Amino acid sequence: MEFPKTLTRLIGAALVGIPLFFVNPPKATGEELYFEGGIDSEFDIGATPSFQITNIPEYIRDVPKHPDDNYALDSNVAPISDDAITLSDSLRGRLEGKVGIGVKGNWYDFKLDARAGFTLDSASEIRERNYTNHPGTNLSGTGAALTYYRIFINEDISPLFGADAKFSVKLPKFNHSDETEWNCFVEYSADFFNKLYIENGWDRYGSLQVNDSYEIASIIDHIIKAGVTRVCLGKPLEFSSEFFAGVDFPQLIKTDAGSQIGITIYPSLIVGAKLSVGLNTKK
Repeated sequence: MEFPKTLTRLIGAALVGIPLFFVNPPKATGEELYFEGGIDSEFDIGATPSFQITNIPEYIRDVPKHPDDNYALDSNVAPISDDAITLSDSLRGRLEGKVGIGVKGNWYDFKLDARAGFTLDSASEIRERNYTNHPGTNLSGTGAALTYYRIFINEDISPLFGADAKFSVKLPKFNHSDETEWNCFVEYSADFFNKLYIENGWDRYGSLQVNDSYEIASIIDHIIKAGVTRVCLGKPLEFSSEFFAGVDFPQLIKTDAGSQIGITIYPSLIVGAKLSVGLNTKK
């Protein structure tokens, strides 16, 4: 998948779609204030590196041999030499509830939402060192035991809080029915309380065993995205599907444990989809 091309197409669709309401101009400009509540499930893919981590301290990279590996020679145990790692965003999923307030006109919709829910992030990178049958390498397999350190975002399924500001423009109906509405949109989102961790331990018998774990930073994701939404109109529930692309600008707040570690932040291109069900209070 060519992410820059996909991003360009979706942003282009949103920007070109905004003036399209002139094709079928509204007869009135009446506005309506409304409240909303609902549930979102979102899945997105990050395309570029987000974090370059350097100067990882030796106390993190220097893991002793596992207590059950007494047969391993002490001379085979040493710190993992690589003190830098690049963490790339990959797959992210979330399930959230939301409440918000909006203003809807004949051709546009602007709303502010607050969200709370859970997220699962697969971003993770690892460095390893064999201390048994191939000491000093990262070779695994039968008879191998390795020390490791790992950088990752969030621990398993984690709580997530966020806020959105979204401006949508209704596209001309053309051939679709009165029960379906297509919109293009631009949106700013902020996600709070993501965490950046580093842990160390042992890789034995095909599984990781944690020795120590440190939270090195909190992350605030500032996301700007554009896309299209298909809304199935209904009362009292309204269903919608959304396809988007955008850019994530992470903001980092280091902890004491992360103060010695160098972290360089890069924006990340994302593409994704969202399914929503909400209470329709619009007239």
